[in-house]
Amino acid sequence: MLDCADIVTALDGMIAGGDEIGPLPLLTLRSLRDAINGLPAARQFSRTQFRPRVNVIAGLPAMLDVIAGKTLGRRQGDAGSPDTREGSEWLLSNESPDGFGIRPLGVEAPLPGVGDIVLLRPREHGKLHICLVRRSNGAPREQLELGLQLLCSSATVIPLPAEDIRLMGQQGLLLPNLPAFGNAPGLIAPAAALTPRSVITENQGGTLKYYRLGVRIESSNAAAFHLLQAL
Repeated sequence: MLDCADIVTALDGMIAGGDEIGPLPLLTLRSLRDAINGLPAARQFSRTQFRPRVNVIAGLPAMLDVIAGKTLGRRQGDAGSPDTREGSEWLLSNESPDGFGIRPLGVEAPLPGVGDIVLLRPREHGKLHICLVRRSNGAPREQLELGLQLLCSSATVIPLPAEDIRLMGQQGLLLPNLPAFGNAPGLIAPAAALTPRSVITENQGGTLKYYRLGVRIESSNAAAFHLLQAL
């Protein structure tokens, strides 16, 4: 079996650097990376580390609610927990250290698309996984499988700067470390909430850290996922 891990790592570095660094357009690099990497490999570590059924939370507002609840020490099923009604049940079909394959259970499960950011939460414990939908097999719902790239297993809800008073009060998800992108920090924010001039502030126990937007990795009508560059 051909091991393409080094090629995938090199492509991730080009994607993180943006169009001006890679020899091909960013969209082509992403497509090439996804074609080589495919769906996550079969399970390579004990299933006790990640249970076979998971809740999938899609949509930035719901993700913000869940993460904010997690920071207050709430668990799924706790009284007052903001995530008891969020998400749908999926089957974890395979897993690897850098991603997961999932299949929907039940007719009510929403179907995220390629490029969407989702939150995975095992039903038996409270660890969260922020993932990027990298691939779909395009099958009908009963045979559908999505391939997810694990971005980060921790995140912080932060307030976003606003140059327009109508955008005040918006929040984003700060991802402190993204192994797939050279361990750079990242940010998931509402679409059009920030500009290249925006300065993002993180409060680490009273110590302020400042960032500006780096390469945009994915975007949709609802949200954008950027790498961050420290100031």
